[in-house]
Amino acid sequence: MKKNFLIIFLLSVYSIIFAISEGNFIISSKDLELPGEYYDGNNYFWRADYHLEDLKEATDLNIEIHNISDDSTVLFFDEGNNEKKNWKYIKSLLDNAKKFVWIAIYDVNYYPFIKELKELKNKNIDIRLIIESQNINSYISGLKKSGILVKYDKNYKLMHNKFIIIDGYCVITGSTNFTNNGFGYNSNNSIIIFSNELAQDYMNEFNEMYNGYFGKNSIDNKPYKKVEFDSGLIEPYFTPEDDLTNRIIKLINEANKKIHVMIFTFSKRQIADALIDAKKRGVDVKIIAEEYQSNYNWAQINYLKQNGINVILDKNDKTFHHKVIIIDEKITLTGSFNFTNSAQYNNDENSLIIHSKYISEVYEKEFERLWQKYQK
Repeated sequence: MKKNFLIIFLLSVYSIIFAISEGNFIISSKDLELPGEYYDGNNYFWRADYHLEDLKEATDLNIEIHNISDDSTVLFFDEGNNEKKNWKYIKSLLDNAKKFVWIAIYDVNYYPFIKELKELKNKNIDIRLIIESQNINSYISGLKKSGILVKYDKNYKLMHNKFIIIDGYCVITGSTNFTNNGFGYNSNNSIIIFSNELAQDYMNEFNEMYNGYFGKNSIDNKPYKKVEFDSGLIEPYFTPEDDLTNRIIKLINEANKKIHVMIFTFSKRQIADALIDAKKRGVDVKIIAEEYQSNYNWAQINYLKQNGINVILDKNDKTFHHKVIIIDEKITLTGSFNFTNSAQYNNDENSLIIHSKYISEVYEKEFERLWQKYQK
């Protein structure tokens, strides 16, 4: 009797799954008690919360990483100091892929990553890569020869995204290109979020580009404008279809105590003016900027300094590549978006606005560490 009841219950659950899965949206794991994996149309997905428990049991990383919560992790790269441990963590996520790994990254030449993708392909994992057409290299050609699906952007500007999606539950993004410089020399950050809802947003964006729609041909097709997770709430942004510039300005205008910025390229006068206005109303505004980029006439760094903003330049011999704003130690922006017209109106870019004091605290600590380092 109990066995029959269990069978009926499971069948009813699966009927609910298929009934509300039309439109290829991933079901929120918060709404239903589902098995560890499930079908959505013809696709096979893993629930984020199930995978996390499985990963804890199956993976002994034995490294120090910024585990903010069960569903979020932050990695920092700085002149090669964290290269091996960060790669070990990312590799552990890729090794656990069961069905697919989709990648949209501006530049790729990091050999351990290239090797990993080939090994995953040999395990029949669906590997797809979208890359900026200016960055074709022998490694990418080798991936194509091994049977990996590679597409180059059709944007006359840049496909500047930096994200990876694993099995519809995990998103890896931030400022990091998967290159030797990105991992071994530059100052960068990566954030890993385990969320079926966020993954669906990124899958939609990936499919849009994979089908040939780049830049100004992009559309806003996010099913989830806001995503809740253990640490707080996320607003995903994809430009040029989303107005991220004005959202940034609004957040700056609402700041009460502190705005700390780490930025590679800064040419957007409207954002500079918003920071100056914040300074005038008593907000502590500090900026760490890439030295080389700051020397151009279009750069806003001298303008900011002339208007009383405390700015220091990086001392990394390679590149200070962050694109981060931390506001009042509770909101953090990160992703591929530099403060430029091209990032807003032309390039394909991805960013997260993260409402979380826990994640902001980790980014704030890295900002303070670099501020002290570059002041010496």
